[in-house]
Amino acid sequence: MNKTVKNLEPVNNSQQILSTLINTIPNPAFFRNKDGVFMNCNTAFAEKILGTSCENIVGQSVFDLPDIIPQALTDICLENDKKLLNEPGIQTYEAAIACADGVQRDFLLSRSTLADHNGMVAGIISVMLDLTDNNRTEKLLQDRTAELVESSQELKRQIKRRKKAKRTVKQAHREIEHLISSLPTILIGLSRENEIIHWNAVAARVFDMSSTDVMGLSLDRCGVEWDWDKLSDGISKSQADGCIVRLDNIHYRNTDGEDRYLGLSITPFKGEDERISGLTIIGADITDRIKFEAQFHQSQKMEAIGQLAAGIAHEINTPTQFVGDNTRFLQDAFSDLLEGCNLYKESINAAKSATLNSQHIQDIEKRLEELDIAYLEEEVPLAIQQTLKGVDRITHIVQAMKIFAHPGGIEKEPVDINKEIEKTITITRNEWKYVAELKTDFDTALPAVPCHRAEFNQVILNLIVNAAHAIADAKTDNSSEKGTIAISSNRSENRVEIRISDTGAGIPEHIRHRIFDLFFTTKEPGCGTGQGLAIAHSVIVDKHGGTIDIETEENQGTTFVIRLPIDANKSVNE
Repeated sequence: MNKTVKNLEPVNNSQQILSTLINTIPNPAFFRNKDGVFMNCNTAFAEKILGTSCENIVGQSVFDLPDIIPQALTDICLENDKKLLNEPGIQTYEAAIACADGVQRDFLLSRSTLADHNGMVAGIISVMLDLTDNNRTEKLLQDRTAELVESSQELKRQIKRRKKAKRTVKQAHREIEHLISSLPTILIGLSRENEIIHWNAVAARVFDMSSTDVMGLSLDRCGVEWDWDKLSDGISKSQADGCIVRLDNIHYRNTDGEDRYLGLSITPFKGEDERISGLTIIGADITDRIKFEAQFHQSQKMEAIGQLAAGIAHEINTPTQFVGDNTRFLQDAFSDLLEGCNLYKESINAAKSATLNSQHIQDIEKRLEELDIAYLEEEVPLAIQQTLKGVDRITHIVQAMKIFAHPGGIEKEPVDINKEIEKTITITRNEWKYVAELKTDFDTALPAVPCHRAEFNQVILNLIVNAAHAIADAKTDNSSEKGTIAISSNRSENRVEIRISDTGAGIPEHIRHRIFDLFFTTKEPGCGTGQGLAIAHSVIVDKHGGTIDIETEENQGTTFVIRLPIDANKSVNE
């Protein structure tokens, strides 16, 4: 009996990973036998693609379900099944498929034959990757991976009911290898001792190391040049807390010496003793996505600066104008004062030579009166003071522009939130000064907050400009009465809260749920792209682990509430 239990231990670990990949994989997946009958599928395929349940699909063929099987999917299966069954391997296709929600999505289908325990082809397993929204697929994969723990007990009962443990182990391993080879993401499995037990084809390609090169090695000794300290901290946190840990921008260097970045999710799974028995690391090389996002945000930011350029030029022009006027005044004043000094010198020289007479003194006094030295004594200091203020104002605007236009780095950096908001207020001044009074109430005791500086500034700029436009749009006549934009900051426990309010018309209730949707806008064509709030939501929520919410009332105004975590490794919800 003890020997039988020992032989079942590998089955347990294999089935834990198999369950995650078959039953809880977020990618739609299904298995059809050689006759084309659906033998199994997951809920992602049944509900998302077909709009029904697995029970209504299993046991049926595509001919039995003409009303719910998308034609594009039927065509792929019927046209290519025979070839794949005769020549086992992996097929991949890209296809546009109409899903149950009526939306047509682009999918990458990976199809592979699956052998039975005798090594004969049993059917075809297909995995679908939604290319329309890769990030959403990755998040669903992370969420489904967490369900591994809940399904472990049922797997144990199923394994014990198997009569031939060795044959089941081999079959399970074959199924795992087929599924892992079909996944378009990096998948690394670690044992309880953090030794590598799985290393799929994508990991081998990305790191240029085969599974035989790394199997059994600890992750820190596998030969990959990556930011091990950051990765190690994530592994330790996942093991200690028993939770999924997301790591973005993990730096690594490929075999060509190129610096690149990974996005990884670390998921723990438990063994029979309810202890963490291993980890699954899923992820992808996100270097190209980071570069694209950086270019996109920089483009959006420079576009916004371009739109504000005329106002900024006006803001600089005003102090420049009175600096020029004062400088010209000082130039004339200097000539008058110099002439006065020369008159005094003449008087001194005449006195020394005993040629100074009353007529000479009268002429000097008359000329000094014409020069109005007393007036110059009063006005020159004021002109100098105004000139210095103008120069300071120009310097302030230019510095704000310079810092705001900086593209920023990949990593977060400690940021003085209040100062960044003040710089953005300076940049946007010409947008709001004609329609609103802007008031600030900053908590001067705020700690530095880890941020992507440039992207945070872009969010604040979008919200201030939106507030100014909302106030302008709310005016029903040519009244000169201004609205109010109020910006405040404060600390609440482990987060910083920023509130940007306006006295505009508010947001109608029927569109509030759409304001963060990409390309959604209520402005006239040519007056807005519908990207500002979508970008703001992505930057605050996805990039910073924060939240952005609205408080609005029609005809009263709107407040955007941003909350950012003070700890760079946590979100505001932790």
